[in-house]
Amino acid sequence: MIASILLLFIGSTDIARARQTGVRAWLLAAVVWAALGTLAATGLGVPLLAVCGCVALAIGWMLAMPASTAPLWPVAALGVLIAATTFVDGTAATASGFLVDAYDAVPLGSLQGVSLTAAVAVVGVAVFLTRSGNLVARAALGRAHGDAGGEASITPPAKGWLVRVGGRVLASVEQPRAIPSGHMLRGGRLIGPVERLLIVMLALSGAHAVIAALVAAKGIVRFPEISDDRGSGSKAEEFLVGSLASWSTSAAGVLYILAVR
Repeated sequence: MIASILLLFIGSTDIARARQTGVRAWLLAAVVWAALGTLAATGLGVPLLAVCGCVALAIGWMLAMPASTAPLWPVAALGVLIAATTFVDGTAATASGFLVDAYDAVPLGSLQGVSLTAAVAVVGVAVFLTRSGNLVARAALGRAHGDAGGEASITPPAKGWLVRVGGRVLASVEQPRAIPSGHMLRGGRLIGPVERLLIVMLALSGAHAVIAALVAAKGIVRFPEISDDRGSGSKAEEFLVGSLASWSTSAAGVLYILAVR
């Protein structure tokens, strides 16, 4: 259960600091840590030392994974830590508190066989896959861009192309004007979390064919954008790296939930 609490701490921290910077981000994160720590200690019976450890790791994640550019090593370190904690944690057997009593008292119908430990794991994974999943995908893209830093690239002229014959301009091709940032959609920040959560839900329900259709549909939707970038192929590589990082995060969440269950 401690690994699930850690995912909940980190995911909630990233959500809290999504639109805050500087001191405000730290203050809001501290409020989140205090609230989650109180719920974990009094509602689930998680030892206070484990709660303090989750807070310390959330602080480390916040420092190592800034919102703008993030390295990839904290993601790998977190994965190893979650895997190790899952197999040595025994707090689920001694869980006690008002959340445990409330969960036992609520009629769950077809979900009656789902343990509280599995439910907390689902909540932790779901919260982590929202904002933190975006940071993981961004870290993978940053690593890919860093690896490609020495590759040659073709840069078109700033104003377009001119066709000259004997010094006479016969035709010109202008580059499309840039769309103001205020009119650009940033749907990736919403599509990514929804996509990851859908993959987890479909995988847990056994709808693997629907996952394949979802992946194929994403490729079809992005095909016009990728086909327009035949010169360098950077759009295709960026799509593959970002998508694979996002799907891998979802797959890791599914494996963790299955391991806990």
